[in-house]
Amino acid sequence: MRFKYKAIDKYGNTKEGIIVAQSEDDVIAYLARLELTPISVAKEKLSIIYNLISGYIEKLSLDDKIYLFQNLSLMIKSGIDLGKGIDILIQEASSTALKNFLINLKFNLEQGKKMSEVFAAFPNYFSNLEISIIAAGEESGKLETNINQLTKSLIQIKQTRSKIISSLIYPSILIGMSVLLIMGIFTFVLPKLANVFKELQTQLPLFTQILFAISLFFKDNFFLILTFLIVFIIGFLIVGIKFGLFIIIWKFLQFKVPFIRKIIIYKSLADISFNFAILMDSGLPLMKILDLIEGVASYYAHKNAIKDIKEKFIPQGKSISEAFKETGAFPANFVALLGVGEKSGNISSNLILMSNFYRENFESLIKNLTTIIEPVILIFIGLLVASIALSVILPIYNIITKQIG
Repeated sequence: MRFKYKAIDKYGNTKEGIIVAQSEDDVIAYLARLELTPISVAKEKLSIIYNLISGYIEKLSLDDKIYLFQNLSLMIKSGIDLGKGIDILIQEASSTALKNFLINLKFNLEQGKKMSEVFAAFPNYFSNLEISIIAAGEESGKLETNINQLTKSLIQIKQTRSKIISSLIYPSILIGMSVLLIMGIFTFVLPKLANVFKELQTQLPLFTQILFAISLFFKDNFFLILTFLIVFIIGFLIVGIKFGLFIIIWKFLQFKVPFIRKIIIYKSLADISFNFAILMDSGLPLMKILDLIEGVASYYAHKNAIKDIKEKFIPQGKSISEAFKETGAFPANFVALLGVGEKSGNISSNLILMSNFYRENFESLIKNLTTIIEPVILIFIGLLVASIALSVILPIYNIITKQIG
């Protein structure tokens, strides 16, 4: 059960948090050991709205998880007492979510629970993959090794994410500036010009009339339009999350846009290879490994293929490489290296090689995509501004011509 507590420390500072425990008495006893005086302890009540969005707002950041796993691995390797080590981490934790988890971790370890059980009580913080690798490490006696592998996995995710963000910064700035420019023109510039032409009682081209009508409507109903856009975005996010609209859009892009599909395939193959390698070394049984890598596959065909491997081909007695080949969803080089690894007893090393290869290709495609996007955005902005300028310049030119004539 999750209990929400409010307490005061010895300096008079108020502390709040959540502890997973069996009873209120356990929480109070633990707070006393932390030299905290409880003000209130109550079972956490979760609203329907909270249940809907908790998976998106109540999370550990990637940096927090890397920090946590790095230090846990170091503590286990060095032989330091986990309780004392976690106390140090609690004092140094930069985020409330991490501090709250560490308090829970120490409390439950002292109650005799396994580390994996504590991690499993925080599904919003940790994935099934991470929990399973920790559980496998506890069972096999390779906990430090498995946590170290998790750290490497998270660092790789962080590096990939950083490269993607770096590639998208300039296009994002261009798009943002374009939107602001268009809003500024339609809100402040065109309405004034529309009023000037109205006073002159000049016959305007149809395109100019449409632009002026849009700009006047935008100016007169600016806050109404802004409110509508905010409500639409929030509604779209809720529908996307609650009813799986984002999944439908994601599948549509995979089906209909070849370049996007190629990017997703490389990302999926890189993730499958890397996590497969980690799980093979973790000591988990093959069927459990297939369950977990099905979850990390981002390409729909890979998900379906792994499901078939798990439910159809492995039960038929086929080897891993034969099963992957049978699906027809994986490239020949992937299957070939998997087969070589099986014969040599070195599957993990070959999977890591494949992961590096596919990740490099994925990052290269992302870079190429942003290289294509930048000139497209610039051309679009140029055409838009030129169209608006011509729609204003042509009527002015006609007025001047008539006056001269």
